Amino acid sequence: MASTISRFACRILCNRKTLECRVFAAGFDSSSNIFLGEKATKWQEQHEMIDGLTTNGILLMHPPNGSFSYNGENQQPPMWREVSVGGGIFSVRETRSAPQKGVQVS
Repeated sequence: MASTISRFACRILCNRKTLECRVFAAGFDSSSNIFLGEKATKWQEQHEMIDGLTTNGILLMHPPNGSFSYNGENQQPPMWREVSVGGGIFSVRETRSAPQKGVQVS
């Protein structure tokens, strides 16, 4: 039986003690293995691990100074970031389907 892949799938893991959350972006096949389509942006990391971005991207908003209040005057607007399958954070690509990843953000 064939199974479709959700374009918006991601996994969010949160640690209540440390208040740390990790977001992993990917599609998952019927066996719960990570799956990226043939047109998805992929690259090889150190130690031969493959990382990549989902075709349409998983985006997170990163507000300056940790605040969502924005009055538009002396504040930077919130920044959008894209999450890779391996949990890396990158600047947003020029277009959702661009073949090149954005700049990695620490």
